[in-house]
Amino acid sequence: MIAYNPWTNECGAFYGGDEWAFYYFPPPWKTQSGGEDAEKICNQMGYIYIEGNLGEKRGLLLLSPIAYIYYLWVLAPYIIPILLIYGFYRWMQMPK
Repeated sequence: MIAYNPWTNECGAFYGGDEWAFYYFPPPWKTQSGGEDAEKICNQMGYIYIEGNLGEKRGLLLLSPIAYIYYLWVLAPYIIPILLIYGFYRWMQMPK
């Protein structure tokens, strides 16, 4: 994948993501599918090529819903007892 910014004339390759996370480029960034040689494509478009993963340098990393579900599943043995204890504490504080 290639991302480019028409305002700053920056361009580079980035890893789009997987089922856990993906990179989002805010406007005015635009993305497109590219070939193997991102530097050549950027030069043909007349943009300045930026080395490395452009997503890490200019993009925003977003977690997918699957990642949130996974983290909740991993943390559930810790979160559920805490919520139960807190709920019991709040129930005991209620006026009788």
